[in-house]
Amino acid sequence: KIPSFDRYPGVQELLQQLTNNRIRQGIVTSASEEYCKRVLGHFRVQPEISICYHHTKRHKPHPEPIQLALDKLDLSPSEAFSIGDEPHDITASRSAGVPAFAALWGSQDRIQLLKLADQVFSSPGELADYLTDSFRQRVLESPARDRILYFSGTSLARGGNLASVSCLGYRFSDNDGDDWTAYVNQFKANKLAANKKCVS
Repeated sequence: KIPSFDRYPGVQELLQQLTNNRIRQGIVTSASEEYCKRVLGHFRVQPEISICYHHTKRHKPHPEPIQLALDKLDLSPSEAFSIGDEPHDITASRSAGVPAFAALWGSQDRIQLLKLADQVFSSPGELADYLTDSFRQRVLESPARDRILYFSGTSLARGGNLASVSCLGYRFSDNDGDDWTAYVNQFKANKLAANKKCVS
């Protein structure tokens, strides 16, 4: 019964981390839409989209439900990842070209998940730690010239306040302590192509 459901420890923090890092979230389930809405309402979770059983003709492990979710979110497979606790979740995601993470907590088929998944996590906290490192590396390792297009919808006019500029959820001060911030400051001062626009 739904009222007896409870979250696994760390799930709420994991969802909040995704939200804080502006990661769009969707649900792909083999359950009916009515049941899905009841469960989400019970936990007060509001994903951007929900793909339920009757929304597609073919179902997991076929990739069609994952592909529909990508279409609705307007994302390519390389821009997404999935988290599932059953083998057909992993198979569907990988068939759609989406990196598939296995959630071992609560799973009834850990051996298959270990064989199939791109990454395996034993707890929500372990996955949260992995994602934290990934978000940090995404900013630190990508060449600055490639990241300029990921600014929020802001134009860096001369004399603009850099403290109000964010990129991939991160904010930068006026201190040229790294190549990325230095690059942004040069752009702000119109020392680089002045007609470049920052887009979301």
